[in-house]
This record gives sequence, C-alpha cells and structure tokens, in this order.
Amino acid sequence: MRNYLTLIILTAIFFTSCKDVTQKSEKDTIILPDTTGFYAARNLKGLGVFIIGKSTYLNTLKNLKNEWRKNKRYDYFNYGKGLGESFSGLLEIKNDTTKTFQDNSLFSIHCLACKDTKAIGLYDYYIGDIEINHLLLTFYKDTLIRIDCDQNVKIDIGFVQKYGSGRVKEETIWDTPFGQTDKRPNENFIENGKAVILSIHNEKIWQNQKLKATSYIHISYKYKDKKYLGVDYSIRNFSIVSKDESKNNEMLKCDSINQSLYKTHRELKNKENLNKL
Repeated sequence: MRNYLTLIILTAIFFTSCKDVTQKSEKDTIILPDTTGFYAARNLKGLGVFIIGKSTYLNTLKNLKNEWRKNKRYDYFNYGKGLGESFSGLLEIKNDTTKTFQDNSLFSIHCLACKDTKAIGLYDYYIGDIEINHLLLTFYKDTLIRIDCDQNVKIDIGFVQKYGSGRVKEETIWDTPFGQTDKRPNENFIENGKAVILSIHNEKIWQNQKLKATSYIHISYKYKDKKYLGVDYSIRNFSIVSKDESKNNEMLKCDSINQSLYKTHRELKNKENLNKL
C-alpha cells in the first residue's frame, strides 16, 4: 500500500513538473528577442497598396491612372474625346529588347528581356505625405514580384515604427597614416586631418518567410592630398523582393538574357563608332 501511494505521488509530481516546463517554455518563447526579425516583420506584404504576390499589372495600372486623374500632385491632361490622355511620369515598361539598352534610363530594367516580365515606372509617387522617387513595380506573369525606389528616410522611419529596427549593418572606411581601416582612428588624427572617411555603408533589412525589404546607402568621398573634394558617388536604394525561389530563378534567367543582348549591342555600337573615325 505504501509503495502504491509513493507511485501516485511521484506520478503527480512528474505531470506537474511537465506542465510547469511546458508553460515556462511557451512563456520563454514569447519573450525571447526576435533576433531574425521574422516575427517583427510578419505583416510585411509590400509598400502601401502595392502587394507582392497579389497586385496585378492591369489592376495596378488602372488604379494608378485613376490617381493621376484625381490627384493634383500628378501631371495629367485629357485632350478630349477620341484624342487620349497624358499621364506624365507614369510609364508602361513592357518587353522590348531595344529598350533594355537605355543606358540613361531612370529605372533598372535589366529583367525585361523576358516576355513574361513587365514593369510600371513612376518618376514620383505619394503615399500620404511621403514622396517616393523613381518607383519601379516589376511584374512576373502579371503578378508583382518586386518593388524598387530611391532610399527614403521617411520610408525607413515608417518601417522601423511598423516592423521594428530590422537587421542593421553599418560600416565606415577610414584612410589613416597606417592604411585603410573600418575602426575609428585616434581623435587627434581626425582633428588634424590625418585620418579621413573614404566611404560610409548603411544597410537595414526587414524580412519574413515570403519577403525581404532592404534600405541601402553607400557613399564614397574623394580627396586630393587629404583635402576633401566632395562626394565621389553615392548609391541609395530601397527594395522589397519576393523570396519565391522558382520565380527568382526565372528572373535571373531574364537578367542573363539581357546581359547577353546588352553586350552584343555594345559591341555593335562600338564597331559603328570606330567605322565613323
């Protein structure tokens, strides 16, 4: 009888302990820091009304044209019945291998060599009071697959407020008497002009299982005999891309086709220029 009571007590203790462990584990899971950022950005789907994997080309174009007609911030003109309309700053960028060679294009159209890919380019677009420059919406088989635009401080602030701080990578490259380094030099070197900043790199990433958003800034500076001459060049990009592996592989194929066409075009153009000499 004593052994039987002992068994009951031990069994009760065992199940109570298991329950406590389970409850503690669930609690710990909730309060653990979100090191990957997946949970914080779990609701990330796109930018404004543009939803990756959902927005379609025709509906997006239709809605944008309606915005141009109604919003005075956009340059729109109706020439009258039968004469058409003008949507300045709103471009339909479709498959056309001749247009992939536009070196001075405001938009990155390197994937448009494939017939299944097309894009909508917007010189300027407003989400509330945020002005977005050079917005490119790329569609694959009629569905939005990526969003690109100029990096924008207000977008970054909005994403931090909505999706957390994200994963941040910052790097500053210095030129010092001892060579280049990513470590901040002695303050005396900086104050005396013996150590100068060569470049600044800042990258923020928000992502979940389906999407990845990246805010990217790179600035390089130029000097002569340690004298600052200004910005050499800068890159400021913001993008939201689908993480659908199969679709991304197709996009890479499109890019590869375009690279080949572009190389052929440049070679022909160079030969034409040589013949004119």
